[in-house]
Amino acid sequence: MKCYLNISSGEVAAFFDDEESLIGQKSDSIIDEVKENSSEFISFNAMNSRESFNVMADFAMGVEDNDIRAHLLRILNAPSPFKNFKLAIDRSIEYRQKWLDYKKGRYFDYVKSQIITQQDQG
Repeated sequence: MKCYLNISSGEVAAFFDDEESLIGQKSDSIIDEVKENSSEFISFNAMNSRESFNVMADFAMGVEDNDIRAHLLRILNAPSPFKNFKLAIDRSIEYRQKWLDYKKGRYFDYVKSQIITQQDQG
């Protein structure tokens, strides 16, 4: 997935990596606009699986309850860590919202760092 932010309008366009599909908009005209006016757009990359895994691990390490922390860390070291982490978090009334808030903050910081990097380069 590749996302673009139109600097002047604030509109977001999201493409699959092959750029043949666009979510929620007419693909050909938006793709052409991004290509023709690339200086008017900031592009964002999604986190790769290693970065996403590290977000989960960092959250787990910050959990105060020793039993829950140990459970989450065991999940992360077992097969299917993404699926099983989500299942465990979704079952926890106390930690589900904490996880969602934590993940949102980390994703916000990730996108923000991409903006800063692109501004420094441009």
